[in-house]
Amino acid sequence: MIGTARVAKAAPDGYQVILGNVGTHAGNQTLYRRPLYNTATDFAPVFLVVELPRMSRDSKTSTLPTVRALPAGLCAAERRSGKGPGRSPRSGLREGGKV
Repeated sequence: MIGTARVAKAAPDGYQVILGNVGTHAGNQTLYRRPLYNTATDFAPVFLVVELPRMSRDSKTSTLPTVRALPAGLCAAERRSGKGPGRSPRSGLREGGKV
């Protein structure tokens, strides 16, 4: 996070760049109470290095009919377990999948 914050505060002259990923640009915004930068306003995309396909698998007995149902399903599972949402990458999820 320290290196990413340094790039966020640098002059926009192209001399300091960061190769951002889901950890630096999504995870840190969720995991830390006061992140050192705002990914929505402090950075501008320059180029795409790689695009990685993602695959999701589930058991045949799953109660989640689609991937869109996953956030609501995770929230429901946390309620059933008696453990509230923790400080995890999915802690920003709310019922219906809206952040």
